[in-house]
Order: sequence, then structure tokens, then C-alpha cells
Amino acid sequence: MDKPFAVNDRIKIDTYLGDVISIGPRSTRIKTMDYQLVTIPNSKVSSSIVVNYAMPDVRLKIKVPVSAAYGSDVKRVKEILIEIGHEAAARSEYVLSDPAPSVYFLEFGESSLNFMLVIWAKAFNLAWDVQDYVNTRVNERFAEEGIEIPFPQMDVHMRD
Repeated sequence: MDKPFAVNDRIKIDTYLGDVISIGPRSTRIKTMDYQLVTIPNSKVSSSIVVNYAMPDVRLKIKVPVSAAYGSDVKRVKEILIEIGHEAAARSEYVLSDPAPSVYFLEFGESSLNFMLVIWAKAFNLAWDVQDYVNTRVNERFAEEGIEIPFPQMDVHMRD
């Protein structure tokens, strides 16, 4: 029988994401991110697509979306995001320096310029720690640099 995961691997089966705590002859049990125990019949496991975040490597690529207001200096925004990525690798216990962080200017959104910072976490279970660190630093650095983080707005015109 194919063994797509082992105990302690983080997997996703259908809508369930969690850590495998046991694999029995009839069912597999995972502890979800909300600490709920989910028992999945092995017949369901064998007929489902299984994503294993621990194989072949425990590292996890994390994509952090960042928006800046129209009128922002695109080159400066990209420089700041790369600096944050390198800083995260140097100062945080969660982020790898290799592969190096990268930044992409993805689109002209409805109310913002949209970027993606790509960094690598040391392990699949550190995604929220990495995102928290990066988002906190983006907020601080954008405030220091005078770069506005936009939010959706709507103008309403009323007639008499």
C-alpha cells in the first residue's frame, strides 16, 4: 500500500488540515489546526487527494501579499519588502536565507498596487509565525517610509 504520510506529518485531506497523530488499519486520525480530532476512514484517504506538507521536505514556501497605495514608488516598495525578507532570515528563527526572499509586483488592483513577498519557513508548522513577523514589519516600515496601505473605499454621490 502507498504510504503518502507518516505520524507527525502535516497533511490536508479534503477540507481537513492537521497533523497525523495515528494511522490504524481502518482509519487515520489528524489533529486540526484548531486542536480538533478528526478520524478519517482509510477508504476515504485512499480515494482522496492528500497534500503532505512534510514531504519531501519540511520547508514551506510562504507567499505574503502586500498592497501599497497608488502613487507609491514601486521600486522603493520592492526594496523595503526585500529588506524585510532578508531581515526576517537574519533575525527570526523561523525564516531561511536560502532560498533567498523574492518580491514581485503582481498587478494594478482596483484600489492598490499589489505585491507578493516570497520567503521560506524552516518548517511547515511556522507559517503563521512568519506571516505575523512579516506583516508587523511591513506595517512598521511602511509607516516609517510614508507608504500608505490602502483599503477599499467607495464614493457615494447623492442627488436631490
